[in-house]
Amino acid sequence: MADQVDVLVTVLCGLVVLLGVIGSAVQVLPGPVLVAVAMLVWALVQQTWLGWTAFAVAAVVLAGGQVLELVLAGRTLVRAKIPRSTILLAAAAGVVGFFVVPVVGLPLFFIGALFLVELARLRTVAAAWPSTLTALRAVGIVVLVELASSLVAASAWGLAVAGAPPRGGGGPRPPAPGRGGRRGGGGAAPPPRATAGGAPHAGPPRGPLGAGG
Repeated sequence: MADQVDVLVTVLCGLVVLLGVIGSAVQVLPGPVLVAVAMLVWALVQQTWLGWTAFAVAAVVLAGGQVLELVLAGRTLVRAKIPRSTILLAAAAGVVGFFVVPVVGLPLFFIGALFLVELARLRTVAAAWPSTLTALRAVGIVVLVELASSLVAASAWGLAVAGAPPRGGGGPRPPAPGRGGRRGGGGAAPPPRATAGGAPHAGPPRGPLGAGG
């Protein structure tokens, strides 16, 4: 029963980790959060040093990725003097587009909203289009950093799963004690019977003399 629970939890956590990696690529779901939560649940269920080590490595990598993407993307936006509200509005439009037009709706709505917001802010197409490209570059940095950190964390989880020892006492069982000399030879031989003279009787004689009488 314990092995079945372990397999079920591992499969579910693996699906959530995969969903987190996909979310990091398409920026619809909070990919790093999903990966971290799945690995935490798996470590809590396993209760092994390998599971906690994998979770610690993933937590450090994912947190470092978040800091790195904020620094790199924020620096790009600051240099181009693009407000963060532009990215947030474009991201909201991309989420809407994801449900309105499957597959291609997210990038189309995101880029379109990004350009429209910058056009409303800068008033001219000549100024809005370069600003839109700069904002897209910042978003690309975020996607690459999140995807890389999620893949590293997922790889750490995969290695932990591959190296996890089986649970449930699946080792070899000790041999059952023998019942005599006929089936296993593991039991102790019965003591010899004593004769009337006090000498132990070892059984009927063997050989031709014993056969004759």
